[in-house]
Amino acid sequence: MPTRPKVPATGVSLLRLVIDLGEAPPAHELIGTVRALTHLYEIGLLAGAAAGGSRFRDDALTLQRIGERVRSDGAAAGSPVRAGQAQRLEVARRRYERSANEIVWAAPLRIQSLAVQRPLDIALTHRAVTAPVRGYGAAALGGIGATVLSVQVHHQRQEAQPEPVPEEERDGLLRGAAEDGFWQSFGPEARGLIVAADREKLGRSLLFLARRRPRLA
Repeated sequence: MPTRPKVPATGVSLLRLVIDLGEAPPAHELIGTVRALTHLYEIGLLAGAAAGGSRFRDDALTLQRIGERVRSDGAAAGSPVRAGQAQRLEVARRRYERSANEIVWAAPLRIQSLAVQRPLDIALTHRAVTAPVRGYGAAALGGIGATVLSVQVHHQRQEAQPEPVPEEERDGLLRGAAEDGFWQSFGPEARGLIVAADREKLGRSLLFLARRRPRLA
């Protein structure tokens, strides 16, 4: 039976990870790892804001509703989106992006320590000092911790299987485990309020990190 790693708190102010990038990892591996962690953190900030009362949540709901109305009207009429609808959708998208940027700028990720060795040892925290973004930062770090936990459990279960998973299925299962771990902290509604393009980029970052078998320190 695989052993379950220690569960991180839902919201944390410091998260320490170890990631095996091999002996003397090239610069692009280090850069890619930090970039993936930063992306997870920033989407976690937005998911934390979407899960509670915030202007970002309001703007995300507005964008979602207008988008659904535009798609519904277009499908019913069988015609392209009208100019007025396109303008409302663009305004809603700009508001969403402005609210998202304000949160990300108010609570940047901070690497508290980084030991380039085997395995890589990295400690993450955030720079938010005021509510509510301080809470979003803690939730985002908790989301990364939950992702890493889910990936650890996934790898343990795969190794305990009598037959290896076919190679063509591995990435899909690994990404699914990472996504499940990340979103469990925020819930399905918050997930739906993050635009599809950001969710897809998040999925690629999750897979990048999961392939490198991060562990909670």
